[in-house]
Amino acid sequence: MTHQLKKNQRQQKGVMSVEIAYAMPILILVFMSMFFLSDLMLVKNQMSVAVNQSARACANKVNNIEAAQCVTASVDRQLREARVQNRCNVQNRVNVQEIDGVYYCTVSCLYSGFRPIQSMLALSNMFGANIQDPTNLLNLRMTSAFPKGL
Repeated sequence: MTHQLKKNQRQQKGVMSVEIAYAMPILILVFMSMFFLSDLMLVKNQMSVAVNQSARACANKVNNIEAAQCVTASVDRQLREARVQNRCNVQNRVNVQEIDGVYYCTVSCLYSGFRPIQSMLALSNMFGANIQDPTNLLNLRMTSAFPKGL
């Protein structure tokens, strides 16, 4: 009788280890996705704050070119101070338009913070998620409008 109980316990331990082996890759994928999305939201929030503050600070510039240079430098400095610049580079991705005395500053960057994202997207495509263009997910774009000469 005790021999039969010990045999059942060993079988249960083997079943449990197989179940863990099946569940572990899915759990790792879920946790990595959570880290990626939280970092993406952090960078997006910091970029939004930087664009709004930069647009306000650069609203007194004479023309679009000066305003774009000012916004680029200001956003770069603020992202560097927030320690997210290495994950979102805005060089040559600033567009400033003046329409009816209002500056519209659009800043975009390609998120490059969480390195395993390409393999995660490939894995999710294997499981049927069908993400066609991951650059839409990784391309951050912020627009801010302020009156000229504020």
